[in-house]
Amino acid sequence: MIIVRPHLYHQLGAAGGVHFRVLTNDRLSASLRIDDAGIYASTGIITFGDEKELAALFEGIALPTPGHVLVIAPDSGFSSPAPERLGPQRKLLVLPCNASAIQDADIQHYLAAMEATDVLAQKAWSDRFFRLGESSGHLAFTDEAAGTRARFDHRDRGYEWFEQLGPVEWGGQQFCPAGEISVLPLSHGRFDSSRRLALTGELALRGLPIVHSGTPSFLREDQERIFAELASLEGSTVIAGVEDGVIRSLRADGAGGGRARAMLEALFQVDSRYRIIWEIGIGSNTTMALLPANRTPNEAYGHHQGCVHWGLGLTPWTQYHVDLLCPDTLVATDRGERLAGGRNPMLRIPSVGCPCVS
Repeated sequence: MIIVRPHLYHQLGAAGGVHFRVLTNDRLSASLRIDDAGIYASTGIITFGDEKELAALFEGIALPTPGHVLVIAPDSGFSSPAPERLGPQRKLLVLPCNASAIQDADIQHYLAAMEATDVLAQKAWSDRFFRLGESSGHLAFTDEAAGTRARFDHRDRGYEWFEQLGPVEWGGQQFCPAGEISVLPLSHGRFDSSRRLALTGELALRGLPIVHSGTPSFLREDQERIFAELASLEGSTVIAGVEDGVIRSLRADGAGGGRARAMLEALFQVDSRYRIIWEIGIGSNTTMALLPANRTPNEAYGHHQGCVHWGLGLTPWTQYHVDLLCPDTLVATDRGERLAGGRNPMLRIPSVGCPCVS
């Protein structure tokens, strides 16, 4: 049995006089139970058959207002509703369950992470990140152990920065568990293969990956095989030489690094767009444990002090979106002020939407 405790999801805010609904599919509906401690005006579980039925729910009376809505639908595609369809009297949380093979026990794990997330601390961290970042000439990404350094000229290029954290306002929506800042060289949902992030230098790729699949036909076995080869980075390192946001070279450190390097090179051969770093993300949910498997709904994992991840591929334009989590990489301003990550102790960093479509 999966227990949903909406009154503990602090990004939703006060529950008095508000209705709560879980939207799910046949696979999960019999396994869900809502425990709201009697705080909500009403609660309920609504089962839908496909994505069209799910989209129609936001236009009917099935979702009363004011309302808090949580979508948990394993193996079902989901596209965020437009603001006018969501309406000004609803707040929407989505636990992504389609881009990887998330199991029922994993769902309970991530719901518990939502309960533990300090959304106000996330917002304070985000405000500090942007305050210091906006006054910095560039951002530096370094790995002391590997001796790597890269420079990101993050200003004046028309980049879009996304926040997936903090309280949700009325009419707003958020992926969960929450806790990520990310930047891409293009607008949400508008692919342009000519755009680049002004990132140049060397990156130390060391840490578990996340391999998310898009909507075209694929085999879970292939997805798991790619993950298994890249997961060798947990104990090894691949040094990536990057020029203007494109990976130009890879060199491996040790046997495990060789396996990961070979898989990355194979992806580059199949689709050269995997060489492009489409996303620089910083997961900042430090209360969420990372499962040692490819069953992570989003990139909120923040290790102990924030976790950088590099996004290769962008679904649905590429078959997979690969995030390489690198907790040892330090993010700093041009004045040396720490923003996230790195091996050395620093202040605790806890942790709108990912442009990938699943």
